[in-house]
Amino acid sequence: MNKKDYMLLEYLCEKYGADIIEEGLFKKLGPTLAAGALTLAGGVGVHNALNHRTADKPKAIEQSVSFADQIPNYHELVQTVKEYMNWAVHCVGHDYSEIEIAPETLVELSYAYKYDLPMLLAALHLESHFGITPRAKRTGSPCSIGCWDNGKDKVYYDDQNEAVEDYIRIMQDNFIRNRSFSDAFADGNLVNGIGKRYASDKNYEKNLRSMRLRAIKKFPELNNQTYIL
Repeated sequence: MNKKDYMLLEYLCEKYGADIIEEGLFKKLGPTLAAGALTLAGGVGVHNALNHRTADKPKAIEQSVSFADQIPNYHELVQTVKEYMNWAVHCVGHDYSEIEIAPETLVELSYAYKYDLPMLLAALHLESHFGITPRAKRTGSPCSIGCWDNGKDKVYYDDQNEAVEDYIRIMQDNFIRNRSFSDAFADGNLVNGIGKRYASDKNYEKNLRSMRLRAIKKFPELNNQTYIL
């Protein structure tokens, strides 16, 4: 496990606690770091949100050619995402050239992980206007993974696209879990297995849903890749 992944694991333990012990984590960390992870989690155990993340870059990026063949209307969907991102940053007086996240990455990760694309766009829009805020630029974390409310930063990414994949894994493994998106993102429901909220904002789920619906209303093509059941 590299330093960044360990810092991310440490952040997850400190902020959200832990609810599940997974054998794969201990094989990956080794006995010394595994013991440290248990200590950080208060002895409860650790849910390894990193087990399936690729070592170097998002799996969807590695397989972009095959995904382009698999995803219906791939190129049109990528263009729609790009237009939405462009619109979002222009609304706050910025330019699309400032965005480091590739629209292809968002379409491909959404498809690869069966993650609702409009909800992913809503999170990136709400958290950092697609990574253009000073903090997102500094940390490389457009979804605020590793960022404390008090302004301290725990985790830094060299590539914002990689950070998006970590966000999806953490959301799926720890907060959505086996629930539908509708259930997970209902008011007050975005919590992990031991009741820790993802965000301190009590209106976070409502704001995400509102942003998601706003995106679909403005760009109906986004409805082609949704997983709200």
